[in-house]
Amino acid sequence: MKIDMILSVLSEKFPRELVTLSSWSTYHVNYEDEYIFITTRQRQYSIHLNEFLEFVSVVLARRSFVVKDYQYEHKHVPYLLPIVEVILVTLGKDISNYYSPKRMHDTARKHQQSQCKESIDKIQFLSFLELDSIPKEISRTASSSPMHKLHDEEQNVLVEVHYATNRKSCGGEEIFSGERQNDLNYGITNVSIPTNVHKSGNVERPKVFLKFVFKENKNKHFVIDSGKSLTESEFKNSLIEKSQKKSMMIFVHGYNVNFKDAVFKSAQIKYDLTYEWPVLLFSWPSNDSIRSYPSDRENALYSSKCLANLLDLVENLGVEEVIVVAHSMGTFCLAEALSRVSDHTSFQRLALAAADIEKDAFATHYADDINRIFEHTTLYMSSTDTALLASDLVNEAIRVGDTRDDILVVQDMDSIDMSNLDKGVFSLGHSYVSEDNRALDDLYYYLVQGAKADARRLKSLVNKVNKNYWSLHT
Repeated sequence: MKIDMILSVLSEKFPRELVTLSSWSTYHVNYEDEYIFITTRQRQYSIHLNEFLEFVSVVLARRSFVVKDYQYEHKHVPYLLPIVEVILVTLGKDISNYYSPKRMHDTARKHQQSQCKESIDKIQFLSFLELDSIPKEISRTASSSPMHKLHDEEQNVLVEVHYATNRKSCGGEEIFSGERQNDLNYGITNVSIPTNVHKSGNVERPKVFLKFVFKENKNKHFVIDSGKSLTESEFKNSLIEKSQKKSMMIFVHGYNVNFKDAVFKSAQIKYDLTYEWPVLLFSWPSNDSIRSYPSDRENALYSSKCLANLLDLVENLGVEEVIVVAHSMGTFCLAEALSRVSDHTSFQRLALAAADIEKDAFATHYADDINRIFEHTTLYMSSTDTALLASDLVNEAIRVGDTRDDILVVQDMDSIDMSNLDKGVFSLGHSYVSEDNRALDDLYYYLVQGAKADARRLKSLVNKVNKNYWSLHT
């Protein structure tokens, strides 16, 4: 496991004294009992291993050692960044293209890195987490979206999201927990979107400062305005009424996403794609830690039976067209579910973003069922998705959505490389498919309009085994 490699550096060979990247202040580092202890001249800080591993993934996605890029989201950044830097250099990672502050003592720092590398030169780096780009900002505002013109409200619009979840109800603001149950809960939520400030691709939420979350403001943030639970019969009747039996979209979220964030992302996708028919969120129970990845994968597998039942329910509604979007570990849950269901004639188009499925298993085990059920499938891939980076810290096998080794091309599916646009995970605040306008445009023309790849603004390329794939023009 690649986490073990990081732990090996921390616990056995890590240098005991480091300096900050900009001010050249010295401090001591120790690792003990799953905590990193940082001792300065004035005080001592402690950081739990889970928090540190999440920070490592963020650094790898942003390719930056600049403190200001993280200081409003994470604690003790000036001290954590040098630790991450030394670990990456120790394990053979090329960080020459990372953003760095100006250093007055490059010679001393190179000497520090050299000493660390020499001390553990037996550790072999497994070429993990190659990144191609720094995320780009979204520029198009919500007011340019055609859907914006459909609503009369001056500042806010309500977007309806149907949901089905096998999470246990917990009450309070969280609504549903990360624990699983055997059957499905059904309902509807109405999400208020502040159209005056919303930028296409974003989910505007209160800022987090050192884990303190600022208060929600309906005129600035996505907010759950209302919601209600439904019986299965009421749920089906609502979908039939709202879809007029013409079209509906199913969204399966990925790893490390709580219920409310999944609802917000569903509403954002519906609004930004100007999709007028129902969006149905399937939310499976996931936790909030990189080290909980194995249990999350177990939950995704367990939830596949519930998802299969939901797909059968949707098929029996008689809707003419069903389109599906799944991200990261949600693609694994969906792929397992599809092996349980019969042919679905109404299921038209499938988008798998950053699929967290082993490449060989996908090609030999899952692809046939996907092609059997869907008329067309597109694989959105990237070398810079943070959900896959978290997966890469645990899994040895290359995943479908990871382009670092090569672009996977499967018969009767389109593969699209999104690496140059990637912001990370298909979840709150991090998404190449749902957060970059060019990616959103492609998703719109594919999912909503049904346009084929050769009719969209894509360029054709060839992978290492001479198979054709696609990439967005940059």
